[in-house]
Amino acid sequence: AVDYIRGGHAVRYSPNTVGGVLNFITRPVPLDPMAEVRTTVGDHGFLSTLFAVGGTRGDLGALATHVERQGDGYRRMGAFDQQDSNLKIRWDIAEDAWLAASVSHMESGHQAPGGLTRAEFAADRFANSRPGNRFDGSRTVLDLVYHRDLEEECWYEGYTALSETNRHLHAQRPRDGAATEFLDWTDESRFFQVGGRGGTTAEFLGMRHTLYGGVRFHREWIPSWQILATPVAPGPPETRQDSAHESNALSLHIDDTFHPVERVTVVLGFRIEWVPKAEGHDDLVGWKWEEEFFRILPGAGASYEITNEVTAFANYFEGFRSPQAWGFGSTDAARGLRFELGRSAELGLRYRGRGASRSRSPDGARSTTTSASSTPAPTRIWGASSPSAPTSRRRGSSGRAGRRWKDSASRLRSPSSRVSCAAARTRETRRPTPGRRKAAWRLRYDHGGWSATLGRSFVGDSFSDEANTRAASADGQLGVNPSRVLWDARLAKLFALGERARLECAVGATNLFDHDWYVHSRGGFFGGGLVAGPRSRVTPAST
Repeated sequence: AVDYIRGGHAVRYSPNTVGGVLNFITRPVPLDPMAEVRTTVGDHGFLSTLFAVGGTRGDLGALATHVERQGDGYRRMGAFDQQDSNLKIRWDIAEDAWLAASVSHMESGHQAPGGLTRAEFAADRFANSRPGNRFDGSRTVLDLVYHRDLEEECWYEGYTALSETNRHLHAQRPRDGAATEFLDWTDESRFFQVGGRGGTTAEFLGMRHTLYGGVRFHREWIPSWQILATPVAPGPPETRQDSAHESNALSLHIDDTFHPVERVTVVLGFRIEWVPKAEGHDDLVGWKWEEEFFRILPGAGASYEITNEVTAFANYFEGFRSPQAWGFGSTDAARGLRFELGRSAELGLRYRGRGASRSRSPDGARSTTTSASSTPAPTRIWGASSPSAPTSRRRGSSGRAGRRWKDSASRLRSPSSRVSCAAARTRETRRPTPGRRKAAWRLRYDHGGWSATLGRSFVGDSFSDEANTRAASADGQLGVNPSRVLWDARLAKLFALGERARLECAVGATNLFDHDWYVHSRGGFFGGGLVAGPRSRVTPAST
């Protein structure tokens, strides 16, 4: 599941919080013993299998998962292979305390055919313009959390985490046309953090307040980032880059939730971010940079229950993004590095009745950015900057609605159906941005172990800073990506194999790869172009 957090509670997170926070919620350690195998088979050699086993015995619980994914890709010489393993452990030390740990490791490798020009796509949509490109990487993450309840509605946690990521990119240059050389990009990045957080309730100013706060130290560094160029013609390789980067950050946050009057909820909070040290150097090229950052970031949210079904709400939040070091080479190193700041606000109504829910909110976001990163990557601390970079603004509105019906006449197997839809429109936008208009709806019907879904998504025109889009600007750096409509359908049957076992078989189809897609991208390892492929057919099965 994914939480989208805005308003006052967003101050609990950092650093990449421009516009809000996406919180990915993974499966918890199960209380009862369980085992699951889920396999998805598709065309072009696609195979994905999930293995999961776990349970709790006494005071100790664990959950282990492993995923194997592989396929040939929809372009020639576009195969990929990925393994992802995770182990979670929870130990109830006492009635009021527990200790949780998790460790995960991921290995990934894939050939990278890159994009096609319009002429190449028209000639052969399955072509590979860069058959020599390949990407390999791995990541290991470990985290530990200690929780203790002090008294009713009062608790604290201490936590620590560390990670190591290794990557190797082998890519041709130039990106388009015949290769004259290949670049080998190898890097390793790490982070370490330690902190504490807690919550309590208190009575003051004639109201009951729920307080949440925390403090954290975060260190992130790239001890080695090298680029080696090897010419296609006979000749010695050349080291183009041998750099290192690091950053240390201290953060503190607190938020307060209270009810000033009946039916009104208010959340007020702030976050202090201080980066006393961010620096990098490349002794081979002969450059060095140093930066620091300090900011107090407020957040606020309020809601008013007009009726038991209708609620009015408003949110405001200021956040920042630490741009990525991978873009540093794309601009003048003498300009140094800067951070991206953003403000977002929304006002809306939400309706939740019997089986129905609706919400509507005009919203706006403004981001003052100095980032010129052209190579996105998982590491999130630094990025190249230009003092003349423009301001990004977005204003618009969004809404969503859903309803569920259930036939209660049948006592044994009650059929139910659901419909949900969402829409968004951005009225004003500057700089590369996703589609200004979006809309989607989905139908679902369940009966007798069968489930059927049908969905449609529309994405309007968007802007891209890739030169290879449909309508390039005068300087060739800004173009328009056309709107597109995507369909998907799925039919599944659930079989009971016993009291505690079941088998689900499903088949689905989508036109995701059936269109001439123009890339919406802020750059990338392999340049711009079109991405498209054949209609995909997927047949999953699970027990």
